[in-house]
Amino acid sequence: VMVLNLVAHYCFKHNEIDQAATYNEKILANRPGFFPARLLKGEILASKRQWNDAIAVFDQIIAQEPNAQPAHYYKGLALFSKGEIQVAKSSLSKAIELNGDDYRAKILLADISLRLRDVDTAERLSREIVEKLPDNYLAYSILERAYLVRRQLDRAEDVSRRMITLQPDNPQGYFQLGIVQRLKKDDDGALASFGKALEINPQLMDVLSQMVSVHVARRDFSGALAECDREIGILGDSKRPVAMTRSLKGLVYLAQKMDQQAEAEFKSAIDTYDNYTQPYYELAALYMKRKELDQAIGQYNAAQETTNKLFR
Repeated sequence: VMVLNLVAHYCFKHNEIDQAATYNEKILANRPGFFPARLLKGEILASKRQWNDAIAVFDQIIAQEPNAQPAHYYKGLALFSKGEIQVAKSSLSKAIELNGDDYRAKILLADISLRLRDVDTAERLSREIVEKLPDNYLAYSILERAYLVRRQLDRAEDVSRRMITLQPDNPQGYFQLGIVQRLKKDDDGALASFGKALEINPQLMDVLSQMVSVHVARRDFSGALAECDREIGILGDSKRPVAMTRSLKGLVYLAQKMDQQAEAEFKSAIDTYDNYTQPYYELAALYMKRKELDQAIGQYNAAQETTNKLFR
């Protein structure tokens, strides 16, 4: 059993999920109550996004062994992945109560707490983690966002720079630093930080949107359009991000009341990637403004059809 258990865990760790499941079921067939195999069964189900089945397995374990700390953690992780973050918070809190050194549970609970606007808990947990694990990038990311919510901008900037020091090739630190710099009215610094993030990963549309927003706020429309054009050139055949960039370019034209150019960009976005719905809505709003109601309705219908197609 122990050898099979090692092999099953090895396969699971190396993403050989079906093989892991096969070995694990052999263990459970001989020893149904073997804790590591029961736990791994839940993990395997979760890796297949079978959240309800995974949660049922963890619930069975907890019913028999209430202090089985890993089961509480994995149940919380499955609930979080399923989108039930309030219930996930309860499971993760129990996991931490049983083992205060489970930093995976602390990071996830800190993230959930920040989403639920429980900034005190998010800050406390992330600070606990970085004090024990000073190279933990995720914990710094949560801590920085907690400071940002509190508008403690100097602290947020320090943490962002720490993130960049830890992982200079990760765009997240530059993006978060750019947000802080925008709030501190340091537009040039923000543009430099966002530019570095895009240099690392040109497909980060949130970053491009922030850059364009800085230019538009300055009434530097030519600069905003230039950022979009440069991005389109870099993205090449990446259809969805190109469509998003063209739609963003259309919004820049709208900000200048250049409706014909905006319309052309929105149409170009749809031609590039017709599963991206935002330009349909932008065109509909444009046509409504012109009182071209039939065309507006057509765009709304097209957007709805696209949405329905994506979720079939």
